[in-house]
Amino acid sequence: AVFQVRAHYFDLTGADEDAEAALAAQQAVGAAIARFDGEGARREQVAALRNEFEPVTRIFADIVAAKRANAALGKNRIVSRGSLLRYKLDDLADTAALADLSHVQAGVRDITAQFVATLALANTFVARPDPTAADSISARIRLLENALHSFEAVSGLPAQKSKEIGAGLKDYGAAFADFVA
Repeated sequence: AVFQVRAHYFDLTGADEDAEAALAAQQAVGAAIARFDGEGARREQVAALRNEFEPVTRIFADIVAAKRANAALGKNRIVSRGSLLRYKLDDLADTAALADLSHVQAGVRDITAQFVATLALANTFVARPDPTAADSISARIRLLENALHSFEAVSGLPAQKSKEIGAGLKDYGAAFADFVA
């Protein structure tokens, strides 16, 4: 019963510590089954229980491994793309400053600050998925994409950089949506 409860709780939270607690409970059940394996009259019952329990342990181990692999993949894609975009936004702000476009520089700095906040939320989501946070993060990414479009036509600012960052934000949003799905 303890293993079932902990496995169900892990299913709800997806947290690594809950997976560890469920795996520990699973090992305790396995040890208890092994202890009673050799006793006479209950031998058949214990064998039947072991036959039911062993596939469950394999399936649960596969689920935990898949969840960890998915988290690592998502973290790599989301975190690395997010960091790259942040550096590109900083570069765009610096380019605006060099072109003496202080209003653009200020706008890009605001977008960068909003992106850093969105990036922090996305990184937290990767560690602890929360469906309500996912919707908020996706909406923030779309708002940033729209805000960035306003700088694509600014005279004196390389339009290619803005378009490249816009495409990067779109890819980042798609990577995040893939992770959420």
